[in-house]
Amino acid sequence: MNNGQKTRRLFYGEIIYSFAKDEEVNILHCLGYVKQCAKFFDVLHHKRAWMRLIVAHHLGASPNACYVAGPEDWIYGSFNVCIPVTVSSSWRRKRQRLMLWFPLPYCVSDHFCPGNSNEKL
Repeated sequence: MNNGQKTRRLFYGEIIYSFAKDEEVNILHCLGYVKQCAKFFDVLHHKRAWMRLIVAHHLGASPNACYVAGPEDWIYGSFNVCIPVTVSSSWRRKRQRLMLWFPLPYCVSDHFCPGNSNEKL
């Protein structure tokens, strides 16, 4: 019960002040994660065509043979997001599946220390 306290949304659920004050992590940083996650996922979603070109280039395949999954199929946790890619070719009946991995920039302090997420790659 929140006793009339305002509930705040976190990446992993909700919290109220009476519980937040006893947490060992800085809840103020965590409060922005939901919005930052949505913003970053939107950026990634709009770069799916670019991802397809990069995967095709590295595998020597046609960009038309690559399918980059949408956000509903992405796998993510506290620090990373993995984007499934399926590559098919006319000379192979079997499809190749791979994952593109991206660190979440707001979780690796990229705003405090620009380039931190590049280091993770």
